[in-house]
Amino acid sequence: MPNFPLMLRCRPDIWGANWFPINDCPWQDYIDFYHLSPRGEASEIDYPPVNVSAGWLDTNAPDQPRLWAQSFIPTRPSGSLFHLHGLYDHGGLYPRLQRWALTQGLSYHALDLPGHGLSGGTRIAVSDFSNYQHALNRWLAQAAQLKLPRPWLLSGFSTGAAVALDHLLQGPSTFDRVALLAPLVRPIGWQASRRWLKLLGPFMRKIPRGFRDNTHDHAFLSFVREQDPLQSRHLPLAWPKALARWIDRIEQHGPVCQQPLILQGDDDTTVDWQYNLSVLQCLLPGADVKILPHIRHHLLNEDDTHAPAVYAALTDWWHQTQAASGVATMHSEQSAFL
Repeated sequence: MPNFPLMLRCRPDIWGANWFPINDCPWQDYIDFYHLSPRGEASEIDYPPVNVSAGWLDTNAPDQPRLWAQSFIPTRPSGSLFHLHGLYDHGGLYPRLQRWALTQGLSYHALDLPGHGLSGGTRIAVSDFSNYQHALNRWLAQAAQLKLPRPWLLSGFSTGAAVALDHLLQGPSTFDRVALLAPLVRPIGWQASRRWLKLLGPFMRKIPRGFRDNTHDHAFLSFVREQDPLQSRHLPLAWPKALARWIDRIEQHGPVCQQPLILQGDDDTTVDWQYNLSVLQCLLPGADVKILPHIRHHLLNEDDTHAPAVYAALTDWWHQTQAASGVATMHSEQSAFL
């Protein structure tokens, strides 16, 4: 099993002249391992030429860890998709989303949140959800300096959707469109979890992680459980404690005039999706909510039977954005990346 944190720990700063190119050996090993290479298994796709690069982003704050980010930029992108992953995940776990973005003519950008993937910080732990917002803001400040093409789209999955929601609630969005995918407000069984958290919190610092069958794609489930070296086997109790404070704040927030897309599968047993949608529809009365039948929580990594419904909804969302912004539509077959 490759040790990517060790292999890539001395890679240069992402924003200094210093993005390392695709032919850098550890980086090439990384994108091959996670099937992120446009020249790999998706070589049948008619991509424009893609500039592939990654590296570290210094947060310029002693209490904030450095962040790992990666970008895949076509020669003439028609927009930019930024993606935020879920709990335990990282930017390497979404090759299907990356291929979808490139097929649509979008540049694709992924950030490892603090404590996840290759980013610094205590594994999975977070003292406050505002730390995720600091990471997002630092990423976007530098992205603005790079003048990445608009429209800018943000997709957030689960915990990443919680970060995106926080962004929407804090004022005018940096993004032209936002998609909340299987968004986290409360996880399933949250009231019981709060009770045991109060009981165990004074005596334990972490608990063993439980793995769920959160997609129909058994190969993906096996990869996450048995092969991915960037997965954590424990959940620090600091994380649900921070989540509890974040939920209390979110549930007391008033509505805002934002109109994100919300995609939610009705076979999701990870988040309390029916309750969560009731909260989100109060916070975001203008949201476009789509409930997808038979789709589980990890909807971006569903199997070939279920994934087309997810990516068809994302394609409609992107085409609506193109129509509103006057960007020419790039026609492609769904099967090219699924």
